[in-house]
Amino acid sequence: MKKRLSGWAVGRLSVSRKPLFLLICPIAYLLNRSFLCAVPPFKSMYEAKYGYKVNCVLCHLEDGWNLNHFGQTFLRQGANGKALSEMEGSDVDRDGFLTKDEIAAKSNPGDATSAPDRAGKWLDNIASIKPPVKVMSQVFPQALSYSTLERALDDDEMNRLKRSAGVKTADDVDRHAVVFLAREAKGVAGGSCYVPVIEIGAKGTEVNVFLLSVNPNGKILDVIAVHVHRNVLMKEEFLRKFRDLFPADVAKVKFPKGIPGKLAEAIRAQFAKYASQVDIVIGP
Repeated sequence: MKKRLSGWAVGRLSVSRKPLFLLICPIAYLLNRSFLCAVPPFKSMYEAKYGYKVNCVLCHLEDGWNLNHFGQTFLRQGANGKALSEMEGSDVDRDGFLTKDEIAAKSNPGDATSAPDRAGKWLDNIASIKPPVKVMSQVFPQALSYSTLERALDDDEMNRLKRSAGVKTADDVDRHAVVFLAREAKGVAGGSCYVPVIEIGAKGTEVNVFLLSVNPNGKILDVIAVHVHRNVLMKEEFLRKFRDLFPADVAKVKFPKGIPGKLAEAIRAQFAKYASQVDIVIGP
């Protein structure tokens, strides 16, 4: 019998045909000894859209944490709300049922053994998203407690997000905020969030994951590479380029040679948007 794990896996999120295995870097180990949480905004987006909690096997296989058909399709089609809507009319897991019918019946649209008439127990073990306390305590040493806040930004907040991040558009993954709050005696000391950066390259579509921490004024305090596909992106000399910057200043960061222009643009945009998002969520 396969052991069912809970949480969102930080794996090599790729839709290439090569075998993929869960890779946990030392930083991820520091974040959580059983670190299995990759991109909470994606999970939150699904839950907000369809109205019920899910776990990692929506997108991941149970053995090895490779992506299943649902995860592969979602990532390939843009990993946003539009992708979810487009997937509803197809049979993503090839079990004879449309994705929208599986979602309505709360069966797993990424698992061919789960269908509307036999949903299974995939929703029995749903893990909450826990703050990465060990790392946050280094960024916010004065904090007395840590908590997770999940909520959707309203239209006014989305407009603020676009203005403060210096971007023209913000796809709806940014509307669904999952922010880890650090609280001190006087109030909120700051917040952290996971930042997904999608890269489309020769190896397929991959997700790089960073942990970004921001103070109540919107200034970036720290950036940590949780799971990335290029060594240069986890180097201290690269990550410290973003520290002490406000979202509007991120666009000025110069990238090392060898980083494709589209990837550099995506990192700048995501860091600015998520720093702004945390600022909006924890602000007065």
